[in-house]
Amino acid sequence: MKKIRKKKTFEMEKLDKNGNAKINAEKALESDEEKKYRFLSLYIIYFTLFLQSLGLAIAMTGVWPYVSKVINFEFRTLRTLS
Repeated sequence: MKKIRKKKTFEMEKLDKNGNAKINAEKALESDEEKKYRFLSLYIIYFTLFLQSLGLAIAMTGVWPYVSKVINFEFRTLRTLS
């Protein structure tokens, strides 16, 4: 993996009314390569989240008939107790 070179942390663009240098905050926080790797990691996280939700949906369709029977049985017993 190649090293990531950071850009200059402070790029002066203009001076404000007091003579202080304005800093371009977007370029000061991360370089273009760091931004690319950050978005790549976010895409990976979202893809794994999608796969997990898809797997849960598939598993629940197979288990749902048994779960519904258990839920109906518990509601019937609770109604008779009260």
